[in-house]
Amino acid sequence: MEESAKKVKRLTITLPEEYVAGLEDVAGDMNTTVSEAVREAVATYLMEHYWRETVGEVARKAIMAGASNDGALTAVKKKFPHAATSLASIS
Repeated sequence: MEESAKKVKRLTITLPEEYVAGLEDVAGDMNTTVSEAVREAVATYLMEHYWRETVGEVARKAIMAGASNDGALTAVKKKFPHAATSLASIS
């Protein structure tokens, strides 16, 4: 999907000065805007940390920790609230 075709939402955030300075450095290195540097940083974080686990991995970890199928489904829904995972999927 082209960047211009993606839905975007404007956010206003407050960051410590040293974060802003770091983002300005990154933007300079990338020869782009601070906004693009922020988007890149957020996307990288999400891909490497938050979205790294799959639904199956979350369910498997919960079951291995002693959770019932219902408990595993609860863990999945907590991590992936919009997932179409059902109890049958967990079973």
